[in-house]
Amino acid sequence: MEIQTGIQIRNAVDSDIEFIIETIIRAETGNGNSISYCKLFNINEPEFRSVLKKILEEKICNFEFSLADFKVAVSNGTSVAAYGAWLEGKEGISSGILKISALKTFLGKENIAYYKQYAPVADEISIRRQPGTIQFESIYIVEEFRGKNIGKMLVQA
Repeated sequence: MEIQTGIQIRNAVDSDIEFIIETIIRAETGNGNSISYCKLFNINEPEFRSVLKKILEEKICNFEFSLADFKVAVSNGTSVAAYGAWLEGKEGISSGILKISALKTFLGKENIAYYKQYAPVADEISIRRQPGTIQFESIYIVEEFRGKNIGKMLVQA
């Protein structure tokens, strides 16, 4: 299939934060309607969106909630797809440590206490990431733009 023309790929910027939040939420829910972070921290989706916004605004790099590590596909000035990717452990700190630190910063103490009861199970099923490897996370393509090789363009970027 021919690569869609008129699509521009660029690094995410501050004005993309809402679209990146939508990307993370859509990637997290997949075909379902459950967000694991909401269950793990006993928060609802609007609260999780608020936490994500605060984390993305912090400009922390090298983990799955890093604005700087997202690429965005744009068509006629509108964001139509995005994905996040980073080099694991690039600064000597694992993405898992960065993620839990960021979440702890913006979640309430009661949410962290709630999480602690599930932490052993979450740790058992978490993705083991190898330092020095590229990690791809949270890809989302707006429905009417699917099947046009935009995902391939994003990954190649």
